[in-house]
Amino acid sequence: MFKLLIADDEENERFGIAGLIRKYAFPFETHQAKNGMEALEMIRRGSFDVLLTDIKMPFMNGLELIKEVQKLGTWMIFIIYSAYADFEYAQSAISLGVIKYLLKPVTLADFRQLFNEVESLCLNKIDEKNSSLHEVFFNISRMEAKEEDYTRSIKTAIHLIRVHHRDPALSLSFLADKLHITSAYLSTLFKSETGQNVSSHIADVRISRAKQILKQSNLKINEVGAAVGYLNESYFIKSFRDRVKMSPMEFRLRGNKDE
Repeated sequence: MFKLLIADDEENERFGIAGLIRKYAFPFETHQAKNGMEALEMIRRGSFDVLLTDIKMPFMNGLELIKEVQKLGTWMIFIIYSAYADFEYAQSAISLGVIKYLLKPVTLADFRQLFNEVESLCLNKIDEKNSSLHEVFFNISRMEAKEEDYTRSIKTAIHLIRVHHRDPALSLSFLADKLHITSAYLSTLFKSETGQNVSSHIADVRISRAKQILKQSNLKINEVGAAVGYLNESYFIKSFRDRVKMSPMEFRLRGNKDE
């Protein structure tokens, strides 16, 4: 059921229109205002789908009423219903987006045709709103699904780094292949979620494990490096020094204490 506001200072006109709406079973709940000011106040208090207004009314005429309603930003269908066939009125009405300028007296055929059109417009508006709402929910759901995918990919990547840190082949492309995504995508996603580059995180995991091995074993430095994925001893020592601020041997000699 849609809401129709009839604004007319003639009571008989208002009741006549409301009666025709009921007679032809149009899906409109009718409300009445005896002047423009009263109609504007009713619109401010509640929402209406259609405004059918006379032009000549006390306090505020129909065109002024439509202008004020438009300032509210409320979507409504505007219809002018008047005994005045003045060209300027009609021109003003068109400029305000009035869909119909009816001259009194209106024939029943014109009345029925008009409200068939108005009913269709209201139904279309509902369809548009529902479509927009569906699109919003669809986009939100899609975003949530993507967010879950992002989180899952990062957790998996971190897990894979821990599992494969001993493998010299471990790299950005290695992980991307495992996750079936592009290296560029993984790099951007990983940086966004963790604040670190993939290569930097791999190095952190390897060096952390190397520190444990240095504490718990007497393996040679090159053997420790190989145990955490470094085939090149010099590169292992450099990477260790960059993160621990001392060499692997210094770390061991200082009592196996963390920095």
